[in-house]
Amino acid sequence: MKKIFYAIIFSLFFSNLIFSQDSISLETLIPETIRGLWEADDRYIYFEEPDSICIILKEYYSWYLDRVVEPENYSEVLKRTRNLATQEKPLTYTCAFIPYEGISSAWELTIFENEKIIQTIPVAHNNDELYLNFLVKIQREEQENKTKEIYGYWQGINSSKSIRISPRNSIENIYSWFITEDGIYKLRFWQTNMSFDTEATAEFTDGDNIFSVNKHIKSANQIYTCASGRSSRIRNVEKFYTFNKNYKVDENYSLMFIEEPYLRKKEEVKNIQDLMEIVKLQNSKRKPAPEPLFPVKLPKIPPFKLKGF
Repeated sequence: MKKIFYAIIFSLFFSNLIFSQDSISLETLIPETIRGLWEADDRYIYFEEPDSICIILKEYYSWYLDRVVEPENYSEVLKRTRNLATQEKPLTYTCAFIPYEGISSAWELTIFENEKIIQTIPVAHNNDELYLNFLVKIQREEQENKTKEIYGYWQGINSSKSIRISPRNSIENIYSWFITEDGIYKLRFWQTNMSFDTEATAEFTDGDNIFSVNKHIKSANQIYTCASGRSSRIRNVEKFYTFNKNYKVDENYSLMFIEEPYLRKKEEVKNIQDLMEIVKLQNSKRKPAPEPLFPVKLPKIPPFKLKGF
């Protein structure tokens, strides 16, 4: 049987993102689709042009909003309240969005404090939702136009569970998926101290079929490999016949989302004043006293009547 060879060329594809702070420019400022307020279960995150980020934590079972990260001028709109939850001075961070090459809705978000990198997190936008765990479709070099289909190579990322205030740890393994009409292949990439090589490839086989992908992935400043040392053979490939994840793709079939969105856009918030109004209103509320753990039941006293009355 004639062998089928699938070649993936990655030399200029920046989903591997060779990032340096020197690359920050006007193109890395907060994209228009990202500006505004986003909400998660445990926090609000507000992006304001050109590079400001505000993080408000929902403390005490969401009854109190703690303005942990914000620009200094926010206190001019609403004075900060010093208490056990809120510090006198906030952390002041800035951020940059490094775009994935050829994809208009995926970036590596880098957060800085005094020009020092705090963390780098891959993020993707789709229909007013922001995702932290997704796959990137890698097109073959011979394809002149991007194909809108599920088949092909979907590359994993160094994903994060949240947009944190403190530095994050890179995940140990990331998984890429090669999807064909005959099977679905799960490829493991693990952390390595190898030099990142955009030209290096590795391959795996299934019968007479040979599949080739990039050997290295660079994601969120961490390098991963799917083959040891100088080897170009991918071992222990898992094969499935159905995709065991709930997924959806963007309209261009360039991104696959494999988890629920991390943040959802709050369109009604247009500026800092609107944001501070949310904080003021929520922090003015008082939680009702809890029910007693052991309710006290008073004995019933029968009616008492005096004779002669």
